[in-house]
Amino acid sequence: GVACRWENHYDEAKRKTTICLTITQEGEEPYFESFTEYSYEKEFILKTLKQNGFSLLELLDGESFTSLTPQSERYLFVAKRS
Repeated sequence: GVACRWENHYDEAKRKTTICLTITQEGEEPYFESFTEYSYEKEFILKTLKQNGFSLLELLDGESFTSLTPQSERYLFVAKRS
């Protein structure tokens, strides 16, 4: 069989999540991957886009790719260099 172990560690002070995956399969070497995600306030992203010459085309729910709702936890920023 195949097993997947997924571990998250959130550092609130740095607004950083470290994600570690280990996938094991009988008779195979384990596969390991680690990566980091950061969270930013929506206003910070909008300001940074503008400061760097981008215009916002659309702001969507980052999970469903549809309009934002009060339950949206991730944002998808669609921007274009002005």
